[in-house]
Amino acid sequence: MKAKFIASGLFGGIINFFLGWLVYGKLLMPFLNANTIHYEGLTKEMPVLWMLVISCLATGYFLAFIFKRWAGISTLKGGLIGGLIIGFFIAVMYDFSLMSMWNLYNLKAILVDALATVVIYGITGAAIGWGLAVREKKE
Repeated sequence: MKAKFIASGLFGGIINFFLGWLVYGKLLMPFLNANTIHYEGLTKEMPVLWMLVISCLATGYFLAFIFKRWAGISTLKGGLIGGLIIGFFIAVMYDFSLMSMWNLYNLKAILVDALATVVIYGITGAAIGWGLAVREKKE
């Protein structure tokens, strides 16, 4: 049980890292830059990589914990659905809270970010669900 959780959370964290790089670092960067109110010193030249890795691993282990401990999810489809649902609520909580207090993004950017978050969580959840299924068959 511990090996399943560790492997699936790590796998999910790695998937989450590369999806974030692809979606935010490549696909959406021009759009989000155009829809962000820029301030001096707002963004760093380069992200602090170790902090980003910790964030992605926390996401992987967060989903793996919920799937394994509470939801009983151990399939690709179940992980996809669970990830989409959890991602939706996290995106709505975070993005609309951010927009309510900060003058940083416009509504279009918030909605696109929320959609991107849902997609990333869905795919990450699918990977974790698949990882839990594969680990179950081996054990």
